[in-house]
Amino acid sequence: MLEIVSPKDMKKIEEDYINKKNITNRELIYEVALEIYKSYKWYGNILIVCGKGNNASDGYALSSILKKNNFNSSLYLCENSFSTDGIYYYNEAINNNINIEANINNIDNYDIIVDCIFGTGFHGTLDPKIAYIIDIINNSKKYVISIDINSGLNSLNGLSSNALKADLVLACGIYKYGHFLNMA
Repeated sequence: MLEIVSPKDMKKIEEDYINKKNITNRELIYEVALEIYKSYKWYGNILIVCGKGNNASDGYALSSILKKNNFNSSLYLCENSFSTDGIYYYNEAINNNINIEANINNIDNYDIIVDCIFGTGFHGTLDPKIAYIIDIINNSKKYVISIDINSGLNSLNGLSSNALKADLVLACGIYKYGHFLNMA
């Protein structure tokens, strides 16, 4: 039987894991990014589209891991805003000479799009700018991987007014209700 939890329960599970392993949230982000890297056979040019929360932090960390393993990755920032751990991994990406893609309309230059816009904390409606970015990705016909859950999808109930359509969703830790309900 599958274990499925609410976003609130997942947050508690992460806190317990951090305490049990005596690691920091920053170290957990690296562990998650490394497992994301190991879970897929990467190829071609990769665009990692990042929001501003810890889901973006996973993307920044992933970009450096991909670079260290000789893969071409670029970052597209939906916003120029960072979480505490996000700025650490963003700076690491910059120090590793990760390309920053300035225009989401250059999506045709990439083979894989990695969705790190929103994680399990998303609820409500999308900002028009983010909705535009999701529409560009959805219409691109590129292979799309969402990290943890499709951006724009509520991880508690699976509802959305506009969610990213992924070819593959790499759930972090444990499945959330939103992976299986309603529009998911």
